[in-house]
Amino acid sequence: MIVRVVLVEPEGSVNLGFIARLCVNFSVDELYLVNPKASIEEALEYASKAKDFLLNAVIKTSINEAIEDVDLVIATTGKGLGRGDYLRQAISLKDFISLLKQRSPGSIALLFGRESTGLTREELSLADYLVTIPANPRYPILNLSHAVAIILYELFIFREIYTNNIPLRASKDQIIEIHKLIDELAIKVVHRDKAYRISYVLKTVIGRGMPSEYEARQIMYLLRKVLRKIG
Repeated sequence: MIVRVVLVEPEGSVNLGFIARLCVNFSVDELYLVNPKASIEEALEYASKAKDFLLNAVIKTSINEAIEDVDLVIATTGKGLGRGDYLRQAISLKDFISLLKQRSPGSIALLFGRESTGLTREELSLADYLVTIPANPRYPILNLSHAVAIILYELFIFREIYTNNIPLRASKDQIIEIHKLIDELAIKVVHRDKAYRISYVLKTVIGRGMPSEYEARQIMYLLRKVLRKIG
């Protein structure tokens, strides 16, 4: 499983240097920076033996460019579950790792937001999963590099122990096709005002199930049959 860390508009050079170091500590394959605000030159002072890794970071102008070629996108949030908010249906890091033990994607992007404001709702909607690290509810927001460290550690343990014996998750093309069919079905059977929300929720539920390639084919078969049936 290829792991890519994507930092959206990182603001602090210290954090950026520490995160590059963490990426090397925990065998991250790729580091992508989306419109970085921090100075890479200054960050090198804090990267220790990860200077070359930081200098090889890929810089993109949009999140879409940074995630377009990966199988699974994970966004991180400190706010967790939002009741009645279909975008903020986060799962804990522990639960996410449990899901990975069922189906391993070929590649994964970990999306981390700005130190000051995190990720916008629009940016959160680009992710397949929203993951949170449980913490004191009175002060749940972790420093960016600390959150990265916790998530990378858990993924490192998972990759070291489990990835060789887990069936592959459905391909990204299969998931995209399922999403298209769900969107088409939602528009046909519910009011347009509710179609986006309902299709988003359904896609999230299917995504959490980590369907295999075979399971994805069966889902597509059923959705196509339903669409043909209703015209």
